[in-house]
Amino acid sequence: MVLGFTQELSTPAGGGEEADADVKRQLAAMGEALPHLTAMVATELHSVTDPTLGWCDSQVEFEFTLDLLRDGLERSLLLSRVSSSPDECPSRQDPRPGYAGHRSERS
Repeated sequence: MVLGFTQELSTPAGGGEEADADVKRQLAAMGEALPHLTAMVATELHSVTDPTLGWCDSQVEFEFTLDLLRDGLERSLLLSRVSSSPDECPSRQDPRPGYAGHRSERS
């Protein structure tokens, strides 16, 4: 499964009728080359005045991916701090909470 988020493609603000016509030409050209992909993209397009999303919820997907990235960065930071102290290295600890297993003493 591929996870990620990309910004929505849009035309520059204030493009007016010329920009709208250009978008229509681009969609028509893309529709000829990739009809199924174009249909999917066309259903996803939404305007700033109407935030209703199309076939997927971009905001939820963005937040989910952001949470994954933050969790990964937090775990990486934690492991880098722990690995700098040999006694606290996760490989020397039993993953079971409350387990008082045997640990060899260092000289």
